[in-house]
Amino acid sequence: MLKGHVRAAVRWLTERADKGGVLDISTYTNDGPKTVLDVLKEKHPDPAQSSAEVFLSCSELSPLIDVDITGSHVEKVARQIQGSAGPGGSTVSHWQGFLLCYGPHSAKLRDAVAELARHLANSIVEWRILRKVIVMATRDDITDLCGVDQLCSGLKCGIEGSTKSEALYSKEGVGQGDPLSMLMYASALMPLIKSLSNPTTWIQNWYADDSSCTAKLTDLCVWFDKLCDLGPKYDHEAEAKSMFQHLGIKVMNGYRFLGGFIGDRESTKQFLDNKITGWVNNLLKLSKAAESQPQAAFAALSKSMQFEWSYMQRILPSYEEAFTPIWNTLYQYFWPAIFEGTISDHEKQLFSIPARLGGMGVRNPIESAKIAYTTSRAGTRNIVDAIKGKM
Repeated sequence: MLKGHVRAAVRWLTERADKGGVLDISTYTNDGPKTVLDVLKEKHPDPAQSSAEVFLSCSELSPLIDVDITGSHVEKVARQIQGSAGPGGSTVSHWQGFLLCYGPHSAKLRDAVAELARHLANSIVEWRILRKVIVMATRDDITDLCGVDQLCSGLKCGIEGSTKSEALYSKEGVGQGDPLSMLMYASALMPLIKSLSNPTTWIQNWYADDSSCTAKLTDLCVWFDKLCDLGPKYDHEAEAKSMFQHLGIKVMNGYRFLGGFIGDRESTKQFLDNKITGWVNNLLKLSKAAESQPQAAFAALSKSMQFEWSYMQRILPSYEEAFTPIWNTLYQYFWPAIFEGTISDHEKQLFSIPARLGGMGVRNPIESAKIAYTTSRAGTRNIVDAIKGKM
């Protein structure tokens, strides 16, 4: 918390720090006598000859565009980057200190890094922080190319994430853990996405190689058959055959989708209840910590934890009352631990007011759920219309 790593502190306090993250490459998996490294190597198969059909026909190649990278790009990356920044094992905090904390000297270093990034923009880039700078400078072009057809290209609703632990060289495709890989993959997959596009019959969503489609069952079968036919031409043939050889398709009433849930009301309610139960348990742990560290606990709630359920409120409509357990936990356990006493009804309302108006800035989850979905629908209307082919 003192270093500003609020989310990491919340995950540690609520005993979620060990979930996900970097795996030991020598650890055996649940899929028989295979280590993590063995599974990663399987994801990097030998290269295969691509089908001529997947290449775009053109009379001449487009000229290489000079990538204009400045010190301001480096500054933006330095303020945002997380994880490994390299080289030589340097941490993010080291590079942020070098690039941000020494006034004109940091400015000269940012310009030098930008000049090096410009030189390497069309070559092999070894340092991860330079790759991130190139992503910052070129992301808008890839986003314009992919639009809403490929959500991993840097669109505001996309997600970027990468981890690095072991040097594992790709034999085909793009490398894992490289910030540039996602943009390369997004643009390379566009011909396949365009070939499957038919907005009058179905609506498809892509995030990297994860695809989904909404249509009548008969049309959905047509889309899936077309994907099975075209997919091997864009992917490694042996891997594609193993994926589509036995199509054990399971019909379900609901399933998780991009951090949320799509399904009938009963399945959605069950999913949300499970999430809320977890958040209530985490609030109880935070309330215990608030007895000895009230300021840190309040920062964890206001800056991190309350946004965990606010995302779910934006994507799931008409479930306001489901958030009542969170409201009760806040005012029966958390606030009394902060103030070492009971909380009146007047104070409950005061705490929900933004801090700039004299409140505590912790929103009432029941009230915020009533407007969150409507606000989100209005804010993403253009993206939704574009996905549906109305723009």
